[in-house]
Amino acid sequence: MIVRNPCRVKGAGSDRAAERIPPTLEEVNALANAMPEPLRLMVVLACAFPVRRNEVLGLQRCDVNFFHNTISIQRQLEECPGRTDLKYRTTKNQETGIVNLSPAVMEAVRDHMDRFVTPDPSAPLFPASNGQPLRPGSFWRQWTNARKKTGLIEVRFHDLRHYAGTMLGQAGASVAEIKQRGRWRSNAMPLRYQHATSERDSYLAQATAAFVPLPDHHPEEIAPTARPNSLPTRPFTLDDALTSTNDEDSSGGETRTLNLAVNSRLLCH
Repeated sequence: MIVRNPCRVKGAGSDRAAERIPPTLEEVNALANAMPEPLRLMVVLACAFPVRRNEVLGLQRCDVNFFHNTISIQRQLEECPGRTDLKYRTTKNQETGIVNLSPAVMEAVRDHMDRFVTPDPSAPLFPASNGQPLRPGSFWRQWTNARKKTGLIEVRFHDLRHYAGTMLGQAGASVAEIKQRGRWRSNAMPLRYQHATSERDSYLAQATAAFVPLPDHHPEEIAPTARPNSLPTRPFTLDDALTSTNDEDSSGGETRTLNLAVNSRLLCH
């Protein structure tokens, strides 16, 4: 019998997704303005809360509630490869939810619906020219054109989900709040969509003044063990080492004593 599974790949159990830096406010604003007018609201919604591309394409008029300023995420639009039909399916992780939006964003939603959405409750919020839901492939071409116009070719639409998660975290939202707003199942997923930024780090550095103890700027006395800046000195003379017995009639032992005394004073001096 085999004791353990011999099929082992080093690092296969770890998810090492490449770090993606979310776009800035200026960049997402440029991308939104570069999109055709009927599709600009997609960028607005993707920045307002973490949402996937196909979930935005799956929105219908009935999902918008102007009385409560909310949008309900109930489905996603799926385009089957090699087929011409479109299908509404449940969201990627079967998580649905109702998201609150600011009055300014809801006003943009109202203006968009008045101009581009038919009165039918099941009308797609982002229709194609024939009134049917816009295909993901068609949106991708428009998004690519906007990226080329702005020079932001590396920015994916899914990066706006990272952007929304990061901005929510910087606004002080907890992991549980971001998890609910982005309809994630695990607590680990919202952390993957939050990115540290230099601006936020600078803000946090300034905030440390409220809880970091700082030393007083009053001058203090020198510590007892400190070396003084200067030592008192005076000229040394041979008389300092001579005594009444150390004269020219002294013996050899007295002379050696005199020499030791002189050398010792010189070293000390």
